[in-house]
Amino acid sequence: MDTITKLEKDEYGKNVDIKLYRSMIVSLLYLIDSWPNIMFSVYLCAIFQPRPKESHLIVIKHITKYLKGTIGMGLWYSKSNNFQ
Repeated sequence: MDTITKLEKDEYGKNVDIKLYRSMIVSLLYLIDSWPNIMFSVYLCAIFQPRPKESHLIVIKHITKYLKGTIGMGLWYSKSNNFQ
């Protein structure tokens, strides 16, 4: 997602299941440790947890599609490396 992209309240949009939306957000928040490049997008979507609309769910689905396409990429931390 571009840093210029703005998600809005979308007051007239179609409501989605809050439990589904929150569970998807929590799953993505868990993945931020290994994919820090999705942090901005996930936090932007997390703002709309109280009243998610279909447009917000579409953005979440785009993030998951991105993750599916980059499944072999990520950060790996070795126990033996002290990062110096």
